[in-house]
Amino acid sequence: MLVLTFLYLSASGQPGEISNLRNVIKQQQQQKNYEKDTSYLLNIAKLAHLYYSLNADSIFYYANLSLKLSKQIGYQKGIAEGLRQLGNANMLTGDRPQALACYQQSLDAAVKIPDKLLECYALSNIGLLYLDMKKFDEALPYNQKAYNMAKEVNDSVRLAGEMNNLGEIYAGLGQYDTAINYQRQALQMAHYLNNEYYEAYLADDMGNMLISTGKYAEALTYLRKAAAYYQKTNDRLGLTTSNLSIAKVYREQQKNDSAIAAAQLSLRLAEELKSKQNITDAARLLADIYEARGNTQSALQFLHLYTQYSDSLFNEETQKKLFELQIKYKYEREEARLKETQAKKDLENSQKLQGQRMQIIIAGLIILMLFILVMALNKSRVDKQKNNRLLQRMNTEILQQKEALEIQASKLERANAHKDKLFSTLAHDLRGPFVSLQSLLKLLNQGNLPAGQEKAIFSKLGENVDYTVNLINNLLNWSSGQIKGTTVKPVTLNIHAVVSDSINGIETTAQEKGITLHNATPGDINVFADADMVYAILRNLLSNAVKFCSTGDTITVEAEAVDGMAQICVRDTGTGITPDIMQKINKGESVTTYGTSKEKGTGLGLLLCKDFAERNNGRLWVKSHAGEGSSFYFTLKTVDQA
Repeated sequence: MLVLTFLYLSASGQPGEISNLRNVIKQQQQQKNYEKDTSYLLNIAKLAHLYYSLNADSIFYYANLSLKLSKQIGYQKGIAEGLRQLGNANMLTGDRPQALACYQQSLDAAVKIPDKLLECYALSNIGLLYLDMKKFDEALPYNQKAYNMAKEVNDSVRLAGEMNNLGEIYAGLGQYDTAINYQRQALQMAHYLNNEYYEAYLADDMGNMLISTGKYAEALTYLRKAAAYYQKTNDRLGLTTSNLSIAKVYREQQKNDSAIAAAQLSLRLAEELKSKQNITDAARLLADIYEARGNTQSALQFLHLYTQYSDSLFNEETQKKLFELQIKYKYEREEARLKETQAKKDLENSQKLQGQRMQIIIAGLIILMLFILVMALNKSRVDKQKNNRLLQRMNTEILQQKEALEIQASKLERANAHKDKLFSTLAHDLRGPFVSLQSLLKLLNQGNLPAGQEKAIFSKLGENVDYTVNLINNLLNWSSGQIKGTTVKPVTLNIHAVVSDSINGIETTAQEKGITLHNATPGDINVFADADMVYAILRNLLSNAVKFCSTGDTITVEAEAVDGMAQICVRDTGTGITPDIMQKINKGESVTTYGTSKEKGTGLGLLLCKDFAERNNGRLWVKSHAGEGSSFYFTLKTVDQA
């Protein structure tokens, strides 16, 4: 089934519309600082999509211009629209990866604004790209969401378009009853809105859907209606797709002359538009029709055009088909000639058997030589198939290696960005305490320490020094593991004993804040892990819990054995974690926040805990809601599984 690319847009690029919009743009260009006028930027983007059915170069020019000017003034709506139209241009010329990248960036910009209608358009574009690739299961969620969003913003025209898109997808999935139901609803809505544009294009899609179900006469009625509208509005893209579909109907009805005329018109228009997909489809159809008629020369001509617009693998398969077609044609022609010659010789031999023995022998030798030739050609074909399979495997391996390298590069880029941000934060956090110490030393040296404030100043200084020492310890532990790798030295540990020791180390601080600590771990769970790392994890998690609890709150440590792993939980009834902080934690970013008594964290504790848990074949995660406390979980291998 043909995917109609007009649904990437919301309006048809009629010459009158283009002329009127260009006049408006010229008037705007007479104004001072017109390049910063947001209505001017949106008009440039609109002009790009009006050219969609007419000229690919114009789409690229105006889409890039709109995007460039919008970025200069930070106009997010203009950026979203410029990216979307640039995606449409790449889609038309066959660059699907670049089109998908533009659509995804447009969707991100629309979500940030936020603009529901722009978000709906971008979702629809992505879904239709997957539909064009015949990845129907991947297209469905995008277009279903776009459909729901069109209903939410009450855009009837967009809703009709999304009904049509869903019809295309369900047809691709083989659910034709559902597909036709969506298509009829879309047609009814377009008719109700008195929108000739959508009514024509939806009729085009309905025709294609009916072709898939074998209802050719009914399909032709819809397709002719669409083609008439395209002819009236000089919509070359619409004429391209509708004539190709009409050609398919004629071919099924054995009207080959009419099929060839319609397909050739479609091909000519597709070449004018530089639409690679439509050129490929029209050339493929013409090759099939001519081959069915026995016109091998014309079939080969269109197959050659088809190969020029296919990817490398498809080119290889098509060249193989061309070679087979050439061999088939030569062999059948030679075979027919031999049969005719043999028939004549048989007739002559029946009349002059005695005098024609030598001719029979010669004919036999000729047949034998031809048989050897055919066998040689067949062996050559088999060897070529083997080479094709080898090339395919090599291409697959190269693509897999390329994908792995790209994933690794992406991970390294994210890790470097994360570390840059982390060390920037650490530099700032380390500077504060030392600046305070420097100021205090100056006051002491000059004898200007305020009377009666010594205790408070030294108390605050002590807090800063404790914070700095804790930060440096965590930083040393974390950086050691990141740079050269920390050696894990596992031993058998009793979880209840380790938790008791860790609680004793934090108990004084907890009592000062009026917080109750509970060790609810059973005494029979033993793990095989690095002792220093396990103590570091518990120390950091308990310190975090105390920091975010207030008087009367409780911190409980629990443990249970699950599928050969010990699952330890540090649960508190404190302030909990806000959604934005949870999002950063889940992304593995460093987070620096203040506790209930204005205690400042180092930002490295959770990173260190996560790293140590993973080095001991476990993992760490958190569950929390603001105002409802937090639960930090980590796992370690039990002794019987080590």
